[in-house]
Amino acid sequence: MGAVDIASSVPLQGSYVARRCPVVAQLECDESLDVEEVPLSEAERARVDGGRMYEREVFEALLRHHGDRVVLIEPASKADQQTATAAALQSDVSIVLGSWLPDDHLNRRTGRPDVLVRVGGGWAPVDVKHHGIVSASAEGSELRSELPDPRPEASVEMEGLEPTSHALKDALQLAHYRRLLEAAGLASEQSWGGIIGVDGAVWWCDLAEPRWRKGTRSALEIYDREFDLRLRVIARQMERNNDPTKAPLVIPLRKGECTGCSWRHVCGDRLIRGDSVSLVGGVTWSSALRLTRQGIATRSDLAGLDWSTAAVALGESSTDAKVDLHEVLAICGGLPPATELRDALGGRKRTRLRRLESKGMTTVGDLGALDARTSEIASLRIGHLPSLIDQARAATAGVPFLRRGAELVDVPRADVEVDVDMENSESGVYLWGVRVSRSVRSGTVPGYLPFVRWDPLDDGIEADVFAGFWTWMIDLRDATTADGRTFAAYCYSSAENTKMLRIAAKAITGPTVDEVRQFIASPQWVDLHAVVKSRIITGGGLGLKKVAPLAGFEWRDDDPGGDQSTVWYDRAVNHPDPAVREENRARLLAYNEDDVVATAVIRDWLSTTVFPSIVDAVPPTSPIQVAACTGP
Repeated sequence: MGAVDIASSVPLQGSYVARRCPVVAQLECDESLDVEEVPLSEAERARVDGGRMYEREVFEALLRHHGDRVVLIEPASKADQQTATAAALQSDVSIVLGSWLPDDHLNRRTGRPDVLVRVGGGWAPVDVKHHGIVSASAEGSELRSELPDPRPEASVEMEGLEPTSHALKDALQLAHYRRLLEAAGLASEQSWGGIIGVDGAVWWCDLAEPRWRKGTRSALEIYDREFDLRLRVIARQMERNNDPTKAPLVIPLRKGECTGCSWRHVCGDRLIRGDSVSLVGGVTWSSALRLTRQGIATRSDLAGLDWSTAAVALGESSTDAKVDLHEVLAICGGLPPATELRDALGGRKRTRLRRLESKGMTTVGDLGALDARTSEIASLRIGHLPSLIDQARAATAGVPFLRRGAELVDVPRADVEVDVDMENSESGVYLWGVRVSRSVRSGTVPGYLPFVRWDPLDDGIEADVFAGFWTWMIDLRDATTADGRTFAAYCYSSAENTKMLRIAAKAITGPTVDEVRQFIASPQWVDLHAVVKSRIITGGGLGLKKVAPLAGFEWRDDDPGGDQSTVWYDRAVNHPDPAVREENRARLLAYNEDDVVATAVIRDWLSTTVFPSIVDAVPPTSPIQVAACTGP
């Protein structure tokens, strides 16, 4: 590895920098900010604590299995830990725990791999992660070894598996340690890296193998690029600390990891003030980056593009064939305006001719109605541009609209309506909450009813809770229809479907898989999220927590969310203080009740609101401009 052309004043960077957003690296050294990072939420703290506890369990297991062949570096000062690590790596042990590798001052790296495993004449890094590493796959395979012999040479190829969504970030962290080992002359000959996941096995990969980005890049290649970018971002920000007129290398763009980022309040404020295009529903981080580089940096910019031109290029549906407008214009350039497009374009590629004619374009002169800027943007890999333009128009208007082609929101209604929401932990579903509304038969009281158990969850308890809920719901349905009235149950998203089918497939009590399938396929089971998604455009997300406030609903809890509920559940079941257990059980029941009430509020809102059509949305006339991002 050659030296990176970065000032030596840039602080040494640890293993997380390459896997985190480059904006975070910029903000962390921005001396102009008079703000503090957002403290970890209860759920985030619980995950950190769980990860540390799991790491201790893995270390204890390795110490038991390997005795004097393993060394644990005790916590101490950095210098002392590095000295102890150097001594351990030069000894005859085969495993080192809790190491701190020598700093790579030339390339500005420092790092502390959880585990180092001797491989041949060198060492391979292994990290301990409290999450899953692999998932089922039709074709893939992964290498696995066990803690009694964790070496890659002892690994077995496991068929039918592929890496989870965590895998690339984990691999980038391993690549950081690999570069440190190389700089110190301690690396194994082959570029092995391993992760010990929640299953207690070591999953190995060759960090030099091109298995990422559709098989075109290795973890080391991606890491080198990302690490170098962040060094340049930090170096530029250090220059900006002395000279604020210099432009930053990156600007915030919304992405999936923003939700749990400790700088989200800083970036969130900048995104809103800058009207960032990344805030538009359906615009991914990579799409936002491409749009911003082309000058479409705000929601207003995107909303101001010509929908008709985008629809000619990409069709009105995301499944439609694409039409290369650049090719059309090149063919027709210089031809007399009266020339028929059928004659100019010939008989090949009939889709483009039909698409143009559907928009009233039959002659070369008619092509003047196409917007050149929109045509250019349509050629980018950003998704379905017509849909994104509509989303941006809804976002800038600030109100929900009907999608194109939708005349109304058709929500199935019934004489007896039941709203359903489940709560689950890592162990399974412990709560099915229901709310009965509208007129009901005698003996059934409208209101909230939970089916729940507060015992430590196992498959049997999960099945019993589900069977109780299912029996109650089907009995109410049968009694309702026997009275000659209609019945419907409502959920919001398909999560309930997945859980019901999974439980039914394993349980010896309750409904069969076929019974569950028949019910969720019937008109009596309605997914309101699917209704919203097929009919409504909001300009933002369509999750329950996003849509219910549009309908006027607010949760009672100050911090509602699935992540937080996992912490409440752990306290509700395992806390030694009975008062704390009761407090968290009440909090979970109130949260679940609010979820089913929110579902009912959305249903009534959809049924009673006359939504304007997105066709009538007026594009903004004064777009806000922000500087283009020059990130990765």
